[in-house]
Amino acid sequence: MASAGGADRSPPPRRLVFAFYLTGHGFGHATRAIEVVRHLVSAGHEVHVATAVPEFVFTAEVRSPRLRIRRVILDCGAVQADPLTVNPLATLEKYREAAVVPRESILRAESEWLSSIKADLVIAEDYAHCDILLRLPGYGPMPAFRNVIDVPLIVRGLRKSRSEVRKELGLEENAKVLLFNFGGQVCGASDSQDVPPNFIKLAKDAYTPDVIAASDCMLGKIGYGAASEVLAYKLPLVFVRRDYFNEEPFLRNLLEVVAQILQDTAIGKKCISDKFCGARRLQDAIVSGYQLQRAPGRDVHIPDWYSLSETETGAGPTSKNVATKETTALCFEDFEILHGDLQGLTDTMDFLKSLSELNGNNLESPEKQHTEKTAASVLFDWEKEIYIARAPGRLDVMGGIADYSGSLVLQMPLREACHVAVQRNHPNKQKLWKHTQARQLENAVLMTELGVQFTDSMSILLVPEGKGVSSSASVEVATMSAIVAAYGLNINPRDLALLCQKVENHVVGAPCGVMDQMASACGEANKLLAMVCQPAEVKELVSIPTHMRFWGLDSGIRHSVGGGDYGSVRVGTYMGRKMIKCAASDLVSESLTSEAPVQSDCYKGNGTGLLKSEAALEYLCNVPPHRFEASYAKDIPETFKTLLAAGNTDEQLLALGELMYQCHNSYSACGLGSDGTDRLVDLVQEMQHRTASEGGSPSLFGAKITGGGSGGTVCVIGKNCARSSEEIAEIQQRYKAATGYLPILFDGSSPGAAKFGYLKIRRRRS
Repeated sequence: MASAGGADRSPPPRRLVFAFYLTGHGFGHATRAIEVVRHLVSAGHEVHVATAVPEFVFTAEVRSPRLRIRRVILDCGAVQADPLTVNPLATLEKYREAAVVPRESILRAESEWLSSIKADLVIAEDYAHCDILLRLPGYGPMPAFRNVIDVPLIVRGLRKSRSEVRKELGLEENAKVLLFNFGGQVCGASDSQDVPPNFIKLAKDAYTPDVIAASDCMLGKIGYGAASEVLAYKLPLVFVRRDYFNEEPFLRNLLEVVAQILQDTAIGKKCISDKFCGARRLQDAIVSGYQLQRAPGRDVHIPDWYSLSETETGAGPTSKNVATKETTALCFEDFEILHGDLQGLTDTMDFLKSLSELNGNNLESPEKQHTEKTAASVLFDWEKEIYIARAPGRLDVMGGIADYSGSLVLQMPLREACHVAVQRNHPNKQKLWKHTQARQLENAVLMTELGVQFTDSMSILLVPEGKGVSSSASVEVATMSAIVAAYGLNINPRDLALLCQKVENHVVGAPCGVMDQMASACGEANKLLAMVCQPAEVKELVSIPTHMRFWGLDSGIRHSVGGGDYGSVRVGTYMGRKMIKCAASDLVSESLTSEAPVQSDCYKGNGTGLLKSEAALEYLCNVPPHRFEASYAKDIPETFKTLLAAGNTDEQLLALGELMYQCHNSYSACGLGSDGTDRLVDLVQEMQHRTASEGGSPSLFGAKITGGGSGGTVCVIGKNCARSSEEIAEIQQRYKAATGYLPILFDGSSPGAAKFGYLKIRRRRS
């Protein structure tokens, strides 16, 4: 972008036509966009602005025949009862009326308009198919965009000096001035309204930047324009909270990060390195360094990367994933991140904080933890590179123990994850390394499967998650990912998951399938990984509909896939497959050696081709239900996946919930149930039936035991609404009253190990 003044600019090679779409909600977007429009027009280009913002907002700033304003409503913004109160339900309804229902006609009309003005470039704020996003500080997460360029803050320039403004308002130079600003313009009283003493009523069209620069403090609400201009003109801002205004936490942290930098500079604290100044530091601080404020009982659906804690809803304990601004600052100051991105994951920030405490020998903790931290503090050479990987646990939504039958399974990666830090060590510094080399490492998977030769040792630090949400798989995937990164190996996510399964099968000795490792390695946030376990074919990533929500409730009963019941069921599955194969093979032989047709009741009416396929059966779930009625492995999960894409109705949720209840019962039939998980599922059913008997619409619709069974966690499906959270909290309390144990709640999702990649860090040199 050209500067507003300075050297003469050469004329553009040709006049370009820009179509500039702007939201009509609030003036903050428009006032910042005006500065961009001004430069484009002054450079000789033609700009067409399509917006619901009043025309005078633009024409008062830019007067040129090359600026065209087109009044059009393409979105609704937020419906507000007053300048501070957002009505989320009314907003959704208005959005449906304004943008969803007339979508086809809107697209048709905009396409015709863009063609008519022969636009060279379309500039928009929130279009997923944009070629490029120019992103300003103060942004929220924008996962739809892939090509992103971070640009500096854009604000309107001053027209008058501080002295000129104060003189016009009749204010002394040393007078303290508080500015009230609660909207797109400076808040003004009506013409007929009297104002109290020492108040000045400003004109409706007062030029806000000049007034801001002439004031000593501003009281108002956070918006894009206000946040930008108070920063530009160094004005303190006192603001009130705006519930359901999603941009508030990001804009608030924009202000707080700058304030922290100024404070650090004022006290002589050395600034962080160039690698983390500007947009990169701001990005991580904005996404991670805040806690979204909400009133208890007024919960709405907030994406995982917005919400850091659910404790305010009163739902009891959650597996916490919270970082503070102090954590952010500490991590950045102690370590250089040489590779990778935090991706706004607050548990990763916590892990870096733990490393910072080890590095700094900050060991204020109970005696046992003190001993562990002391041992860990000498684990790494803090001057050398450390590799960090992250792998989430998973919530088994559907499929479960059917994975080793070759079934289709649906798995959601959880917010809870395991972190592993790995550092390579020179053999000379490891006294025990020669003894390790001398051992026959028959079960070292990377060595035996890929022929990897390790010429040095490594130090490994891991922080796992437990409670029956595939914690063992997350440990395996995170550890494998960190080792792969440290040694520069190239292993794709699917193969890495299969190698981790071999670790569990051959090293740990647990006869598990591969779905847990695949979900941990290949999953994506807020999506269900649909995978056919033959042996590990990812079919697709199914987006979780926004009206639907999944929770995990820990029963408190220890679950282990190494237990006898799990192994017995798995062995029984393979025995059943073997029996089917043998019977089919015998019938094929009989049909080939005899001219008479096969008369067996089991296979009557079926051709030899079908028998041959069953004789070569590799996975039990490939036997159709009518051939093997006891198997739900193929039919139920496929039906579940299809229902996810159905309409947003209670019937859809009822059908999904019923499938989950059936799946839970099948565990019990196999001997893989438990008193605790049965009790939790019963409580969900009771809650559902109680609401229905009272004439209401249920909020919870189904539940099932997860993973290998015999304890562990229960998955619950319900509506994404406040009442669901309240009912989950009631179930937690009722379970505690009956058992003495308050279930930990798993709520939220996060990216798998492949999406996270790895971090390469090193202690920042003084």
